[in-house]
Amino acid sequence: MPPWARPQQHQRDPVRFAFIILVLLGVGVLMAIFGSMGPVLGFIAALILVLLFIILVPLLILFVIFGVIFRMVRPRRARYWYRRRGPWW
Repeated sequence: MPPWARPQQHQRDPVRFAFIILVLLGVGVLMAIFGSMGPVLGFIAALILVLLFIILVPLLILFVIFGVIFRMVRPRRARYWYRRRGPWW
């Protein structure tokens, strides 16, 4: 077995272990808080999405209609602005 593959000795650090446990407890508390707020947040998100849908769909329809009207009204442009001078340039 090569020397770099051998397990290394680590010091046992109770502070690091306590920090990991503290982080896990904090995540658990946050999950409990936001988990109980799930239905309320879901209702608020659904309300916001419905309001956005009510506002954005008519705007999208108006943009499409105006785009078609402006395309019909604008003058036609020449297809080529310049003549080709040769096969490559």
